[in-house]
Amino acid sequence: MIKFIVAIDEKNGLADDNGIPWDLPEDKKYYRDKIKNTSVLMGYNTYTENKSPMSGKLTYVASRESKQLKDGFISVTDPAKLLDEIEEDIWVIGGAGLFSSLIDKADELYITKLEGDFSCTKFFPDYSKDFELVSESELKTDNSINFRFTVYRRKK
Repeated sequence: MIKFIVAIDEKNGLADDNGIPWDLPEDKKYYRDKIKNTSVLMGYNTYTENKSPMSGKLTYVASRESKQLKDGFISVTDPAKLLDEIEEDIWVIGGAGLFSSLIDKADELYITKLEGDFSCTKFFPDYSKDFELVSESELKTDNSINFRFTVYRRKK
């Protein structure tokens, strides 16, 4: 199963030019718990923000050209092909370009929805036509930000 995990604001914003513009410790814990002991796929910019691989099986990095990466990361020049061929669950963890190019491959979306507009410059693609809400947490507040954990599944 191919799962995406992301936190977005009310305009589907997920980051600005400096990275993620909010700090939600509860969401960070949720994120780590979800991807623990699984393989992940990230874009190259997301890779540059990580000092070491995710705690899991394999950490793939989508890159247009095969590059030498830090120990523990695996370069992938065709992430769509990887998702077509992988036989285990994998989490796609961003960034915006990777989400947009692979949204048609996703089975489930784990979206932390934040109330408000955080003036993001990078956005999660529209998913409303192809996915349906299957679960939603109660409203939570962390660092004065209201949010919900939601799960969407691809419509059949």
